[in-house]
Amino acid sequence: MQPSNRSNDVIMYPLIIWEDRRLSNPARVIYMLLCDYAPIGEVAVFSPTEIQDTLQLSKYRYQKHMKILEDCGYIIPVPEQCDKKLQKVAYRLSETISIPEEYRSKDE
Repeated sequence: MQPSNRSNDVIMYPLIIWEDRRLSNPARVIYMLLCDYAPIGEVAVFSPTEIQDTLQLSKYRYQKHMKILEDCGYIIPVPEQCDKKLQKVAYRLSETISIPEEYRSKDE
């Protein structure tokens, strides 16, 4: 599934990503881009190179921020849906995300 290019489409992503202090800003942006590839709970199949080029991230920085998303439970690898021939990877966008209280942003 390719990301949508129509301007009238609404992309839904959980606002909780802004409360989670474990996430870096690039990880948040990557997650929002993944929400364009698939709705929450579904599998996003995409080319890492496209995301790296779009965000102007090196392979190392891309992998670092994807690891953060994976470690925090925002994405789950789905290796059986990867397409090695087309160099695409697959991740399920988690439906249930919980943030430990110590990592929640505090309202001041």
